[in-house]
Amino acid sequence: VREVMFPGHEHEMTNLYHMDGTDVVCTHYCASGNQPRMVASGLTQTDEGPALDFKFDSVSNFIEGQDHYMGGLRVTFINDNVIHQDWTSFDENGNEAHSVTFVLKRKG
Repeated sequence: VREVMFPGHEHEMTNLYHMDGTDVVCTHYCASGNQPRMVASGLTQTDEGPALDFKFDSVSNFIEGQDHYMGGLRVTFINDNVIHQDWTSFDENGNEAHSVTFVLKRKG
């Protein structure tokens, strides 16, 4: 599955979700130029609905001392028309740097 974030904007980014054997993988093609890879740790039930938690696996094109990277993602399936994405970025030392939530709603 290909997802485009902020299409047409300066900070447009792409996420690719795919299977790697039995693992569900997300590769985030970041506007900063790095490409973190996260692997789903399984489906869990939350108060909001079922959720997939993606954990950091590796990152390519990371520049030490300059970059942050996305290292965590939770995708929560609220209902048939709404999902929440909770993204977490980390600094070069692996410390949590920033979190952001996106609410995605089906059009039409």
